[in-house]
Amino acid sequence: MHKLILLYLLIINAAGFLLMLVDKLKAKWKEKNETTRRVPEKTLFLLAGVGGSIGALLGMKAWHHKTL
Repeated sequence: MHKLILLYLLIINAAGFLLMLVDKLKAKWKEKNETTRRVPEKTLFLLAGVGGSIGALLGMKAWHHKTL
C-alpha cells in the first residue's frame, strides 16, 4: 500500500514538473505564434492540489515559470 502511494506521488509530481515546462514553452511560443493555447491555470492548480505541489513548485523554480 505504501509503495502505491509513493508511486502515485512520484507520478503526479513528475507530471506537475513537466506541465510547468510545457506551459513555459507554450508561453514562449505564443510570443511568436498567437494561435498557441496555454495550459489553463485551473489545471496547474488542480494538479498541485491532488498531490503534485512539490513537482509544481520545483517546475516553477527550474523553468522560472510565473515567478516574477
